[in-house]
Parts: sequence; C-alpha cells; structure tokens
Amino acid sequence: MLISTPPVVLAGALLSLLLAARRSPAGPLAWRARALWGVTLFPVTHVVLSGATLYDGVRHLLFTYPPLVVLAAAGWRGSLESSSRKLKTVAALALGLGLLEPALFQWRNHPNQAVYFNTFAGGPRGAFGRYELDYWGNSVLQAAQWADREARASGVRLVVSGAPHHVVRDDVRRFGSLDYAREELGAHHLTVVVLRGPRQDVLDMARRGDVLHAVTTADGTPLTVVVPGPRYAEVEDALRRASPAVSRLESP
Repeated sequence: MLISTPPVVLAGALLSLLLAARRSPAGPLAWRARALWGVTLFPVTHVVLSGATLYDGVRHLLFTYPPLVVLAAAGWRGSLESSSRKLKTVAALALGLGLLEPALFQWRNHPNQAVYFNTFAGGPRGAFGRYELDYWGNSVLQAAQWADREARASGVRLVVSGAPHHVVRDDVRRFGSLDYAREELGAHHLTVVVLRGPRQDVLDMARRGDVLHAVTTADGTPLTVVVPGPRYAEVEDALRRASPAVSRLESP
C-alpha cells in the first residue's frame, strides 16, 4: 500500500492525523477520524501480524482505500482552510503538484495504468524485478496488435502462442490475421510472454537478445515481450521484407 498509493493520498492522510491531534479528543470530528483510521489500519495490521495468505496480493484489502482517501481529503481540506494565508498557498500548490503526478501517469501509460508504482518504489522501472507489474496480462492485447500489424503488412498468417495461455488465446483470436496454438504443439511463429513470475525468470526473459517487440510503460519498463517461436524461421524473410525493424532482434 505504501508503494502503490499516490503520495498525495499518503500526505493527506498524515495531515489528517495532525489536524485530529489539534482538535478536542472528545469532539465528534476526532471520533470520526479514529473510526476511519480503525477501518483502514485494523485489517492491514491483522493481515501482517497474523501472516495471512492473500492470493494475488493487496486486492483483498482494497476496501480499506476509500476510508484512506476520505482521511486524505479531510487532511488537505483542513490545510486549505487554515487561518494562515501562507499555509493555504503552500497547501494549494502541494495539492496541485501531488494530483498532477498520478494524473500524468494515467495519461502517459494508458491502457496499462494498473502498473502504477509511486516514487517510493521508483515507479515501474524501480519496481521491475522486485514486484509484480502487469499481473493480469493487460498488455498482451498490445502485443497481439503488433503481431496483427506485422501479419497484415507481410501478408502472412501468423500463429501465436504464449503465457498466460488463456489471455494470449483470447486476445489473439480478436484478429483475423492471427491464429492461436498451445505452446506444447510447437506450431507457432511468435511467442508472447507477460513478464511476471519468479524474479530471475522475468529478468532473463527481458534480457533475451532475440526480443522482437516489447510492450513498455512510459519510462521504458517492459511488461510483455514477443520472441520467436519454433516456426519463426518460416516467416522471418517475409516479415523482414514487410518491416525491416522486425529483423533487428533487440532486447528492451
């Protein structure tokens, strides 16, 4: 939660703590703040201390985010309502800059906004190889779109496979120029791989010297790669003539 929540939300939540400390401990606003903090922190603390198994991670705790955002909004609002004009100005500038960061990330990384990591993690580039990025394979569709463009440009019907197989299968079948085949059949020209799983496997795949195409974030972090399949040699010449860039097998 600390590395995937926008800093503007975390800062606002801390401001709400400071404002609550200045209010009467018995006042209604203080009690409401305590209740929201309880709803936010108790489930997370319980999970950490009990060592609970959370399959697919923090998604099981997403219900704690709405109260956290309410606390953050209260913290920023309290700062903007300060009697000090200087503090109001500073708070307004900080809030504007804070909101700009996640907004720019959303705009620059569409349609892969889900891979957001904040500055504490170093963004997607800092998180790469340390945390799961595109766990659900959202970027596979962009890899399939690239394969479709290559197939239409070369006039060759391409057979694609990859992992996770059900995501690759469903995205590939959206394009009339592509066919799908399971990897174990060895009948595919291209292999699409989402960079997820064990750290070393992710790093090794990203560093392969025969990567044909990589779907990346705005900061250049690879999410999904396309590499040659067992039958790539059959279509390599046709793809090279249609798109010379395909023959330059460069790692991301």
